[in-house]
This record gives sequence, C-alpha cells and structure tokens, in this order.
Amino acid sequence: MGKNKKKKHKADQKAKTAQPLEQQAPEYLAAGRFRQAVNAYKELFKTDPETYRPHLRASYEGLYKQRLQKGMVQEAAMVLDQIEKLAGNMPCAESIRLWCKRQQFAKAAQVAADVLGSPDALPGQDAALVADALITAFDEMPRPTGLSDPIIGELERIQSALKAVAEQSYGLALGAIKPIGLRSIFISWKWLIKGLCAFYAHEDSKALAAFEKIVAGTVPGAFAAPYARLLANNTGEKGATKEPAALEAVCAAAGYETIAPAIARADYLWNVQRFRDSHVHLMAALDSFPNFSTGLERTLTQLYYNAVFEMPFEQAQKYIRHLADSAFRHKNDNPIEQLWAQRTVALYTQVNSQADGPVVDRWEEFIDLHALIYGESPTVRALVYHRLGDFFATQAPDDMQSPFFFGRRRRKRPIFRNPELARRYYEKSLEANPDAKDTQLSLIRFYETNGDAGKVNKLLDRLVKQFPGEKDVLFKAGQRCLERKALLKALGYLEQALALDPMDKMVRENFIVACITAARNYASKRQAVKSRELLPRVIDASDAHSDDFNRGRAYLYLRWAAFEQLNGDSARADAMWAQAKAQRPGGEIKLHYFYWILARYYGVPSRSIETSEELVRNSLKAPVDVAIAVDFADTLLYMRRLPESHLLLAGEIGPIYRYIARAVKLEMKRPQAKSIMTYALSDCCENPALAVACADKMLQCNPGDAYFRFYRYLAQPEGGRALTSKKELDELKTILQLAREQQENTVAIQVQKRLKELEAADPFAPGNSPFGDMLDEDELDEDELPDELIKALMNGFRPPRRSSSTPRRSKAGKKKSSPPGPQQLELF
Repeated sequence: MGKNKKKKHKADQKAKTAQPLEQQAPEYLAAGRFRQAVNAYKELFKTDPETYRPHLRASYEGLYKQRLQKGMVQEAAMVLDQIEKLAGNMPCAESIRLWCKRQQFAKAAQVAADVLGSPDALPGQDAALVADALITAFDEMPRPTGLSDPIIGELERIQSALKAVAEQSYGLALGAIKPIGLRSIFISWKWLIKGLCAFYAHEDSKALAAFEKIVAGTVPGAFAAPYARLLANNTGEKGATKEPAALEAVCAAAGYETIAPAIARADYLWNVQRFRDSHVHLMAALDSFPNFSTGLERTLTQLYYNAVFEMPFEQAQKYIRHLADSAFRHKNDNPIEQLWAQRTVALYTQVNSQADGPVVDRWEEFIDLHALIYGESPTVRALVYHRLGDFFATQAPDDMQSPFFFGRRRRKRPIFRNPELARRYYEKSLEANPDAKDTQLSLIRFYETNGDAGKVNKLLDRLVKQFPGEKDVLFKAGQRCLERKALLKALGYLEQALALDPMDKMVRENFIVACITAARNYASKRQAVKSRELLPRVIDASDAHSDDFNRGRAYLYLRWAAFEQLNGDSARADAMWAQAKAQRPGGEIKLHYFYWILARYYGVPSRSIETSEELVRNSLKAPVDVAIAVDFADTLLYMRRLPESHLLLAGEIGPIYRYIARAVKLEMKRPQAKSIMTYALSDCCENPALAVACADKMLQCNPGDAYFRFYRYLAQPEGGRALTSKKELDELKTILQLAREQQENTVAIQVQKRLKELEAADPFAPGNSPFGDMLDEDELDEDELPDELIKALMNGFRPPRRSSSTPRRSKAGKKKSSPPGPQQLELF
C-alpha cells in the first residue's frame, strides 16, 4: 500500500508540474527565448514524446540558429546533435547551416542531397536552404551523390546561367533558366539571374520586380538586396533606404568593398548638403581621388568637380572657393587635384562671368598649370582654344523670354558673344594642331553662320582633301553643296558618307533631300529618265512604313507621283500612288492632304490633284475625328518649312484650325494631344488659346502631367508683369520635380533653362544685386578676409611653384601619387 501511494503521489506531482509548463513553453518559443523553451519542452517531452517532439525540435532549431548568428559555432554544433537525435535516421537539413558557416560547402551539399533523397525529411521551408547548399558548392568536386535526374538538370542549368552572367552573356543565361518552373527549389536563383540580366540591360523595373520575388533569408536574397535598394532609390520609390549600410552593400556588390565605408560616409555628408565636408572626407580616405583613370574613382572625380554647376548660387560660391582653397591655398603638391580644380574654376567662370577677360585668363592659367606639371602640350592647348572659340561663337539668345512667340520676326544676322575672339581662338587652336578636324568644322560653322561664304568654301575644300574618308567632313561638304544647289556634287559627297555609316539618320535624310531636289529639277525640265533613275537610290535610303515626311517611303512615292504628273505620265503617277498607299496602311486623308499641298508647290496642274482636294474638303466638313485632326496638324507643321509657304497655304490655315479646335473638345490619347500641342504653340495656329484648352483637357485626367503643365505655363499670356512672382517660380519647381519623376527629360531641361533665365533676370536674386552679396559669418575663416576671396575669384588661382624637396605626405603617412606622365584630361 505504501509503495502504491508513493507512485501515485509522484504522478500527481508530474501532472501539476506539466500544467504550467504547457502554458509557458509556447510563450517562450513565440518570444524567441529558445533556451527556456528547450527546458520547458524537455520536461513535457518526458510526459508525452509524440505530442511534444515537433515543439521540442522547433525550440532546438531556434536556439541553433540563434547561436549561429552570434558566431557560437561550437555551441551550435552541440545543439545540432540534439536535433539529429530527435530526427532519428532522417537527414537533418539544419546541419547545412553549420557546414556553410564552417565554409565546408561540399559537406553542406551532400547533406542537401541526402535530404532530397528522403522525401519525408524535407519540410517546405527548408527547400530554399537545400537549393542554396547545392548552388554554393559550385566548384566543389565530386558532385553530391543521390541526386535525382530532374534536380541534376536544374542544378546544371542554374550553374551554367551563373557562369553566363559572369561572362556577360545574358541571353545565354536567360535561355538556360527558362525551363525551370515556379515550383522548383531553385526558383529564387532563377529570379536572381533574371534580375541581374535585367539590371545590366538597364531594364530597372523588370530587375526590381524579379528581385522582389526572391525568398527572404536566402543566399540569392542577400545577394540581390543591394541591387534592389539601388534600384529603389533610382526609381524614387517611397521608403527606399538611404542608410550608409545600404550603400556599403552596393559598393561591395560592385567590387569596391575596401573603399565602401569611405564612400558611404561621403554620400551621407553629401545628402545632408555638407558638400565641402564630403569632398574633404574623400580626399583624406582615398589616395586615388581625384584621378584621370577609369573606374569608380574617376566617376567620383567627375561628380565632385562638376557638381558646382547644379548647386544653388550661394552653395556654389562656397563650394568653388573650397575646391580652389584645397588645391592651391595650402601649398598642396597634388598636381591632379590642382588640374581638376583649375578646370572647374575655369568652367565656372565661363558660365557665370559677364566679361570675356576673366574667362580667357582662367583657361590660360589652366594651360600654364598643365605645362608646369607635364610640360608643354600642343594637344591640350588646341583643345582649350577650341573650347574658347566655341564659347565666343555662341549666339546671344532672343530677347523673347518664351521659346514660342506667335508671328515673331527672326533676326537677319546672328549676334555672337564675341566674333573677333571666336575667330582668333579657332585660329590659335589650328596653329597648335593644324590636323584638328573638329576645330576646322567648328570654324566652318562659324563662318557659315556669319555669312562668309568665300571662307567656308575655301576651308571646306581644304578639309575634304585633308580628310577624304571622314564621314563628318563628307557630310558637311554635301550639306554645303546642297545649299549652293550643286546637286551632283552634293549627291556624290552624301552617298560616300552614307556608305561609311548607313544607319546615320541625318546623312540619310540629307541624301534623300538631295535626291528629291535633283529629281524635281529633272522633272520640271521633262527629263523623266533621270528623275526616275533617282527613285531606287532614294528608296534604298528610306524607311519602310515610316510616317516621317522625308524618310517615309509613302511620302517619297507621292513626290515621284507629282514628278510623273510633271512629266505628263498619269499612268506612272497612279502606280506611284498605289505604292504610297501600300506603304501606309492607316488612313489615306493624310496622304491626300500632303499630296494636295505639295503638288501645288511643285506646279502640278490642278486637274491632276482634284481628287485629293475633294477628299480633304469633305473631311473638313464631316464629323470631327481626332486622328484626322492630328494628321492635319502634323502635315501643316511640315509644310510651313517650304519657301513662301504663307502664299501656298493662304486660306487653308483657318479651316484646319477650326477643325482641330473642335477635336480638342473630344477624348484624346496622350500622343495625339502632344501633336496638337506642338501645332498650337507654333505660328501655324491662329490663336494661342488652343494650347491652353488642349493642356486643360489633358490635365483634367492627370493634373500631375509635367509635359502639359509646362506647355500650359508657356502658352499663358504674361499679363505685362515686370517681375517674376513667387507663384511662378514655385510652379516651375513643381513641374521640374514631376518631369524628373516621369522621366520627361526634354521638359526637365527646358524648365531648368527657364528657371536660370528667371533668376538671371531677377535683380534681387542672389548674385544679381547691384550692391553685391554679403558673406555669411560661417563663410569666413579666422585668417581669411573678404577682399582675399574677391581677389582670388577675380584674378584666378595661380598654381604655386613646386619645390625640389620631397613631396609632402598626407596624414596617413602615404605619399600622394604623382601622375606617371601627361594624360588626356577630359576638359569639358
């Protein structure tokens, strides 16, 4: 009796102990307190092994992963022994983590193979772990035993795809992984490879979508993380991280692991607008910054020494002074930094100086500095003088602020910044390098714009003899001959240029125009055979099914139809018309409108164009079709290029305007609205209010459309205001931000230009005050006076003479490397 009572008492005690443990153990496990969870479930396991075995294993696995993360490899191995005991004879997938941690990838892969060979041993959540073990043993031999044929096939496909990505054969990589299905254990690796291929093909949205599908916590996930963060920042996605750690990961993925911390810190300083501190940090951290070579350091050099041109005025003033001080103020013996700083100062002076003297002085100082470091270089001297020639040959902008003005007159002669200095520096560049093709072409354009035909022809003849096989020279000679109506010579030059580069659109278009002009001359003289001989040549250079009025085959056949009418051959003209319709499967109204106007211009008898005229007249009377309105607008814009087009189109502009004005009230697609907007802002349009109406129509659907907001702003009347309002500036800044987000690059460039024009025209803007700008207290160092800054900016930064003593060492004790010899500096 006593023994039975004792056993019963022990059983009651165990039951009482198990009750609170049943409540505590799940709480420990959920809270990540794996040590306590293991102890609790061990006690519960003794009472009911079958029920609590999975929970005890989960607790051990959590403890195992926790110790691995902390680097406690030996302790993790001890826990793994317990996991394997609970697993019995089945292979344990968790041991893969331990072997990978010990970098014994072959053993990890063999465990993965064993797990795959035992179907009951592979939980779904370990599939990615098994796949990672097989892939990361990429070069390990021999191959793990026990793998099935389908697994081996997919493994080989992933490995061959990774090799193809490393060799930049992205098409082969994508072809290799195509058969791998969504239920494969290697699906994350497939998404990684697809993402990498899209990333290097600059298809950012596809790359980001692929990276986001990778299972978290896997090897592909860790590898894709920096790419995904980089793409998220590029696309402007909300919540994209800008932490230094993320940039470090990106740099490491790109192969710059050693300098990643320095770049991350510099990037942080730059993002908080501590531009000068960011530059100082990189100068101290990287011995190879700045430099002339390729790679990341060169990219950073271009960023830091070109950034001043994108900064607001006050920050730019501080930054340009800092670059000059860093290079010259403290007897710095780093010649590369001095050259980059002097180049930036020269360019900044060129952009901001109203006088010509300081611009010349700064570039002459650059030449002297380069000669002092590397010795005299005629090539550099020629490049700088060519740059100065281009600068002084720039034409003064129109006094109209808006790029569109209705009915304005154009200047008869251009106004250059300084034509005498432009000619002088072009000639000085040629004195330094007589074989400079680009300088001679620039000088030809200068003489051409200035109306000096004699010098243009003389210089061009010399250039053709000097460079007989250069496409640019032949193209320019062909253009010049075309303008002089020397059509046979123009065709010869342009055909040679086209043979050198058949894909150049400008060359093809000029060759086509020369053929059209020659064919029209032959047709007007009834030399039908010569006119027809040009058609095959022009068709070979044209674009099939193109809607371009010069290069499109449909419009070329229409021109030759007109020429055949001039030759008196209506049958051939009808054949040309049939060819034109076959080349443009869309509506025919555009062809008839084009032919009706152009045939009259060529002098085709009116009875031969009656059909086209009747179709156009009927279309204008019919219900409005937006597509036809766009066709009318595009054609009318092109025809305005014809000489004396105002006489040819007299009486036609009004009906077309009224038709398009009715079309604007209908639903339009965005490309159609853009075409109508271009027409509405041109001098073909009778009323600029059409542009406002078109923009308002599109902005009702999308108020944030940068394109239509900007052109609506341009189309609105100025109202006689003298000063720029804050509201106007805010609107332009909003449009600029929208344009960047929507990748409307043309709009962004025009808005930036407009903002600079407004700032330059505002007498109260920083830098424009007639009283000058006072320096802030934080701009002045203790040993620096304002007049020293003014003197430095006005007179330039002359390089100090280097002594013959040992070069000064940096704080780290390393010598700043001098360039091995003269290298080509990308000046501009």
